[in-house]
Amino acid sequence: MVFDKLQLKVEDYMTPNPISVKPNLKLIEAIKIMASGDLDEAIISDLIKNNSPIDVFGVGTELATSRDDPAMNGVYKLVAIKTLISKNKYEITYKLKTSTGKKTYPAPKQIFRMFSDGIIKQDMVGLEDEKFDDAIPLLKKVMGHGKILHKLQSLSKIRDYHISQRDTLPKDFRTFNKITESFPVSYSEKLETIAREFRPQ
Repeated sequence: MVFDKLQLKVEDYMTPNPISVKPNLKLIEAIKIMASGDLDEAIISDLIKNNSPIDVFGVGTELATSRDDPAMNGVYKLVAIKTLISKNKYEITYKLKTSTGKKTYPAPKQIFRMFSDGIIKQDMVGLEDEKFDDAIPLLKKVMGHGKILHKLQSLSKIRDYHISQRDTLPKDFRTFNKITESFPVSYSEKLETIAREFRPQ
């Protein structure tokens, strides 16, 4: 139980009576019940469905770690070399890796998120200078020459943004009863064309 800032004593929540001790319901309503201890999203979902009288859930371990998939493999791949040839003018040389199982798409890229009625329809990987009227670019440069380029958001704004983005997920990605194997991702026509026509020198 979590008490409010008044830090009331247990005795304050009871009304003395010569015959019996009756609870002070008004004061008891101020008490919040917190549940904690190896909670995850599935357990919390079950507790809510069963109308458990819990006001706050304390999640620790499952929030800081991913028990079902604790590691994510990632590899940096060089896809282009940007060379300064004059003031504010660059030459970009594409790089392509064709080894079996290691093929990459050349050129600097951007990820564009497309929506339908406020719900994510798909993500498209395209060239960084491409534009799509019905899409939002996701990749944003946050550091340059060792400096942070954008003001850091407060925790409350980060939380609000997370909630707004979560609400844009398709229904299949917001349920515990169905595991969706893949998220809809495609490549832009321009990027596909470069990948087909580009030949390493």
